[in-house]
Amino acid sequence: MNWISVKDRLPETRGIHLVCAVFFEDAGTLHVRTGYYDKTWYLDCCTNDYIVTHWMPLPSLPEE
Repeated sequence: MNWISVKDRLPETRGIHLVCAVFFEDAGTLHVRTGYYDKTWYLDCCTNDYIVTHWMPLPSLPEE
C-alpha cells in the first residue's frame, strides 16, 4: 500500500485510516497516527493541532 496525498483525494467512506500528519508546533516532523474520517479528520490524540497530509487504508490483519 502507498500513502495517498490529501491533495489527490480523500477517503470515499468514513472510517479509520492510517494518517501522516504534521503537528503545528513541530512543523518539520511527520507523525503517523490513526485517524477517523467523516468529512473531516479526527485523530487518535486529544487535540486538533495536527494537519493531515497523507492517509492510507488500514492493512489487513496478519494470518497465523
